[in-house]
Amino acid sequence: NSAILSTSGMFGGVGLAIPIDTVEHNVASMISNGYVSRSSLGVVFAPAYLTEVLGVKDGAMVMKVFSGSPAQKAGIQAMGTGRLGDVIIGMAGNPVASNEDVFKILDQRSPGEDLTMQLRRASR
Repeated sequence: NSAILSTSGMFGGVGLAIPIDTVEHNVASMISNGYVSRSSLGVVFAPAYLTEVLGVKDGAMVMKVFSGSPAQKAGIQAMGTGRLGDVIIGMAGNPVASNEDVFKILDQRSPGEDLTMQLRRASR
């Protein structure tokens, strides 16, 4: 997905790109299955500015856990009144420094595939 919006013809707009690994994976999935299926934990991560303000130096803080999701079944806890969410600090033997690391690791997995996670439990 890439686009440049310009009214002047100078191409001074916004450009977007998709990594080639993602494109190759999605094309192969569409050819073999007719659709793209992606792994998901079923969570929403806290934005970087919020984790920075809260003093989370590394990892991906969970802001919301969807009902019935793999994350809920695994017992991952979201932010709540007076409580920070769990912070994912490792997945499948890889360190997690940010939300983006979680997505990179999930892109290498198939839906339904088990993986180990390391969490820092929310402070109370």
